[in-house]
Parts: sequence; structure tokens; C-alpha cells
Amino acid sequence: KTRHIGEGAFQNNKSLTTVKIPDSVYNIYESAFLGCISLENVDFPAYLGYIGPSAFKDCERLTEIDLTSARNYFTLGDSAFEGCNNLRTVKLPDNLTQIENRAFYNTRLESVTIPQKVYYIGEEAFAQNGYLQSLTFSHTDKSTVQLQIGDRAFYHCGYFYSDDGNGTNSGFTSVSLPKCLY
Repeated sequence: KTRHIGEGAFQNNKSLTTVKIPDSVYNIYESAFLGCISLENVDFPAYLGYIGPSAFKDCERLTEIDLTSARNYFTLGDSAFEGCNNLRTVKLPDNLTQIENRAFYNTRLESVTIPQKVYYIGEEAFAQNGYLQSLTFSHTDKSTVQLQIGDRAFYHCGYFYSDDGNGTNSGFTSVSLPKCLY
């Protein structure tokens, strides 16, 4: 059984459009799908625990990522989805604990809900997301997690320009910060 997808395994494969990762895979290592510019759909496994640095960086045709089936404690590595500039929707797993530096840098996310087990959001993790309008933290007043948010984590977000071409700059419309910030 395949347990890991190795470093650079499919890097710069220009014809790959769909990937179904088997449930036996626990880790997707560094640059595994980096530069797969035709990749449109990824079916992630249930026991995935780690997506490494630059694993899906510059996969320009990805529009949606659904990681909610992941059952293990989960970490998103540095630049995991950086430069996926058509990525509009991301569904993060409840067991996500860390979102490393630049994980979603320069994507096109419109809203993000941070799961309550996340204790670290790295530097520039969501920076350069001009269409990001809604940011919600699932952390409650009873949360035992102390959340740390890195420098410029949401830098240059929400400078949304509407699709009708009128240049309206509306910025964030909703941000809900938890009490567990430190």
C-alpha cells in the first residue's frame, strides 16, 4: 500500500488533471504536485495528516479543496497551496492544527473558517487574497488552544474588486476574532 507521495513525485506534470489519492496515504511530501498547471481536481484521503511545503504550489486550475474527510491531526506545510490563483473555496478539516507560512498565499479564497484546533497560523499564510471577505474562527470561549497568528498572516486581503469592473474596494465584510489569541 502507498503510505506517502514522495518529494517532487509529479512535479511540473503539465497534463495531469485529476488525482485520486488512496486512503492508505498519510503524507504528501514537498513539491509532490508543484507546478501541475492543468490539475483541476484532487480527491484527498481520509487518513491524511500532512501536506508538505509547496505540495500543490502553482496548481493554477484548482478551484476547490475539500480536506474535511481527514481524520488525523493535520498540518498544512509552507506554501502548500501558494499561487493556486483560481482557488476560491477551501474546506479545512476539524483536526487541522497548523497552517504554516504562506500556505494559501496568492489564492482567490472568498471566505475562510479556521477550525477550533488550529493553534498556529504562519507568516503570510493567507496574504495576497484580494477576494477574501469573510474570516471566521471556530474557537469558542471555552477553547483550550492558544492561537498564535504570524506576521502579515492576512496581509493585503480583502481588497476585493468586484467582477462587474467598477473597481469597488470593499475589503473584509466580516472578521470574528477568538478570545484565545496570544
